[in-house]
Amino acid sequence: MMFSGITFDLWYTLIYETEQDEMKYQEMRLMAIKKALEEIGASFDEKILPKSFLHLRKFSLSIPYENFLKLLASSLGISLEKDQLEVVKQRYLEEIERYEIKLGPGVPEILEELKKKGLKTAIVSNTSFPEKALWKILGRKGVSQYLDAIVSSSDEGTEKPNPAIFQIAIKRIGVTSERSIHVGDSCIEDYFGSLAAGMKAILYTGLYEHRKEKTIHELCSLNSTQKLDSLYSLKEILL
Repeated sequence: MMFSGITFDLWYTLIYETEQDEMKYQEMRLMAIKKALEEIGASFDEKILPKSFLHLRKFSLSIPYENFLKLLASSLGISLEKDQLEVVKQRYLEEIERYEIKLGPGVPEILEELKKKGLKTAIVSNTSFPEKALWKILGRKGVSQYLDAIVSSSDEGTEKPNPAIFQIAIKRIGVTSERSIHVGDSCIEDYFGSLAAGMKAILYTGLYEHRKEKTIHELCSLNSTQKLDSLYSLKEILL
């Protein structure tokens, strides 16, 4: 089958981070929120902030970042006025946009080649990062120029494996599900989520050494699951 579009997961497919990176950037975001709340003169218990952040983090994947910040402030007993929210949003976004990614092997080369061959490309990510921040972050690494769309779960209010988020992506790049394929590291969210959306699917295992879950999910250990351990192998399938 000739494919006209390909979507990628982001973390542990195109990029990765270490546990140290995760802790560092979480601390940076917490510090940005703390300073922003102090800037607007809000009174709160600093010891509660990191606990609230951890407990409420699950919401950050499925609601816009400004709503997450309002929720977090509420947990601290703070009701943000419109102008105060704008300050907190801006400081938080500035910190997110400082995030320095680590690209997986061959990512720029493969994306460039897919683009040259006329395939439409998109990222579909379960992430608290808004789309506009991801464009900037990926732009610094010279990757955004090869993408036609980025779909963030927090912006859209829905997460993988919900087929709706995949449908948003393929509609945005103007391809049909039958002629599109998704590549990602998660068996349930990426592989079966995209299959549920009517797409073809590939499970990517090339960055498993960096994940907390370093083994293939038992459901995707079946022989019928198409797997790749190198993005370079996409050439044989798509080009």
